[in-house]
Amino acid sequence: MIEIITAIQKALPTVTTTKGLNASLVAAMHHSDFICQPDYPVALLHTKARIDNSEDAAALENAQLFDATGSTPTHPSAQQFDAIADINPKYLQQVSMMVLNHAPSKPPLFDVKRQNDYWKKIQEVSHIKAMVDLSEWRDDVGVCDVEFTLREIIRKRKEVHALKDVGFIWIAATSNDVSEVFRHYFHDNYAYVSSTQQGFHVGWSPTLRAVSMRSFVCPPK
Repeated sequence: MIEIITAIQKALPTVTTTKGLNASLVAAMHHSDFICQPDYPVALLHTKARIDNSEDAAALENAQLFDATGSTPTHPSAQQFDAIADINPKYLQQVSMMVLNHAPSKPPLFDVKRQNDYWKKIQEVSHIKAMVDLSEWRDDVGVCDVEFTLREIIRKRKEVHALKDVGFIWIAATSNDVSEVFRHYFHDNYAYVSSTQQGFHVGWSPTLRAVSMRSFVCPPK
């Protein structure tokens, strides 16, 4: 994990927000020793029956994204994920950047635990070294809003059970001092990287499971 954090710290000062943080960070990591992919899908819509928008349903069907039972693929290809994202990205859950041990030899398995589940989730993660989620604030932001965003990300990622033992990195792009949140959730695994455009707060954990949600910086009212 430390090697990844070191590479990210070196890459962040060259990141530009004009291209989008995800793609820009992946481009900046190109010369590192890691395989990085932006907007990495970890869950997709399970069935056509769960779509309320008839236009979206027709578009997904025309793109041949449902089988005879109305279910999405269990081994979706990159092209199929792109087609879903083009029609409506709300039918995907994506990690901002995934750091891979190696490129998988075939598309990973996505499946459900129960047949009425909304999301079909990734099951095979042996090729994944760490997930990196990025959040950006262009205006002033307080620690409570930053904490809320982090907790929502962690909650959503933990719903994909296969990711719980994968390394977790969170980057918050803001020049505001929100170190209190990072110290609370990541303890000493925190670094601040400055750039000409803004600052980047970086927190990490060897596994997602290890990030405790038991206490708050800003307790709910």
